[in-house]
Parts: sequence; C-alpha cells; structure tokens
Amino acid sequence: MSTIRQRLVELSEECEALCRRNQFVGPQTGQPNFRLIYTSVDTYEQGNDFVIIGLNPGGSQADADADERDRPFQEIGYSAYLDDNFQNKGVGGSDFQRSIQGIAMIMTGSSPSQAISAMKSPTPSVEDRIGANATTFLRSTPSLNIIPFRHSYLKKVPLQLRRRGAEIGWELLCLMMPKPKYIITLTNDVNAEIWKTIRDNSEGSLKMTCQERVFKGYIGSRPKTRNYREGRVMKGPLKAATLIGLPAVVHDKQDAWDKVTAPLFEVLSQRLNSLGIA
Repeated sequence: MSTIRQRLVELSEECEALCRRNQFVGPQTGQPNFRLIYTSVDTYEQGNDFVIIGLNPGGSQADADADERDRPFQEIGYSAYLDDNFQNKGVGGSDFQRSIQGIAMIMTGSSPSQAISAMKSPTPSVEDRIGANATTFLRSTPSLNIIPFRHSYLKKVPLQLRRRGAEIGWELLCLMMPKPKYIITLTNDVNAEIWKTIRDNSEGSLKMTCQERVFKGYIGSRPKTRNYREGRVMKGPLKAATLIGLPAVVHDKQDAWDKVTAPLFEVLSQRLNSLGIA
C-alpha cells in the first residue's frame, strides 16, 4: 500500500503524463502545465484541521515554463502563497498571494482592518507584513486546487484533463490523515467544480448551513453580488467537514480590497467566532 508521499508522487507523474499526451505543455520548455499541490508534502502527511482549495491554477500555458511545481516535494514548510514569485511581483507579493495571506491572518485571529492593512503594506518581507501566526498557518495547512491543470479559463482545459483532474482533487482531499474538519474554498459556487465534486462524491449530502451577503453593487462597470457560504458534508469520507466558501473576490485587484474584500473579512471573522475557530 502506498504511503501518502508515494501516492502524491504517483499522482504528479500521472498529471505529467496526461499533459504530455494532450500536448498541454509550456511552449518554450515543454514542461507539463499543472501544479498538483501548493504546500509541502509534509502538510499532507501530518494532516490539519484545515485545507485550502482553489479551482485550478491560473495563468497561461507559458507559465508552465517557469513553474517550480516540484518544490512541494523537495522542501519542508513550503507554501506557494509565501515562497513563490507570482507575476514577477516579488516573493509572496502578488495581489492573489496577498489576498490569501489576509485570509490566513483572519483565520489566526487578526482583525479585518489589520489584514487589509497588511495586504496593502509595501513591506517586502511576508512574515514582517502578516506576522508569525499567519505565516505558520499557511506553511502547515495543506493547499491544492480541485483541478490541477492550468488555464485562466477552466473550460478551455481539455475535457479529459478536467474530468480526471476533479477525481484527482477529490483523492487529494481524502488522502490527508486525519481528514480536515474545515475546507476553505476560494470559490463558493455550489454548482461549480469544487462544491459539485465534494457533493457528488458524498452521496449528494452537502447541506447548506449559512449564507451571508458580502457585497452588492458595481465592480468596474458590471453589477456584482458576492456571498459568503457554508456547507456541511453529511455522508462519505469527509463526513462532518464544514466548507467555508469564500467568494472569488480574493482574486480581485487592489482597487476592490476596500470595497469587497474588507466586508468579506468582516463576515469571515464573525463566522469563525460563531464556529469557535478564532
């Protein structure tokens, strides 16, 4: 029987083979265009009450050429949200990384205003900006995407990769021992891949337990409504796990942080207190 580390290596090798078979590779190096996990293998081996899960790696196939996707297998305590240089914004300095770092601050008891201030801070050192508690949270919390294959638009990932990718994402969620109690999802559309995959593999038993309005108005020229959602898994391998569904505002640019991310952090902080987490 494979160990957790061995199984992660096997899944990574399978993703690599699928990318090559479907010519889903970087245009310069031919490097397979996927990222299986976003934290070190030891976070999966040790387990955690929490797991962070996104939809799929963003960017273009060209990003595969520079992706250091093997780092989780080579380093202890690695986190892509702290240690990678996304979009050439400096290590841990991209808007997306700063958003995840802000979430980590809320998860470890910081106030929403402290988290927003840290996200905006020009301080280059991530730990100096967000503090030791949030840094430790990200280094010790397993993180993945439900589909490991990269594209800025999920529907443009080849269908074969999307289907097998969701199966791989589900296996990763169930691979950790002990199983996570709280699944932080970076999107919360109940009919999209993350929630749908969990629901479909849990005998359809994903019960919505909370929904709160975060924002209703215009972001740019388009009307937007953003909600915070919680769900509870009632059956299957992840029984009793709580899904904490964050709207996709964590991906928005800095001009939306005050308008949308700040009220999201207020709701998240209140809900964590209600759940007895923070």
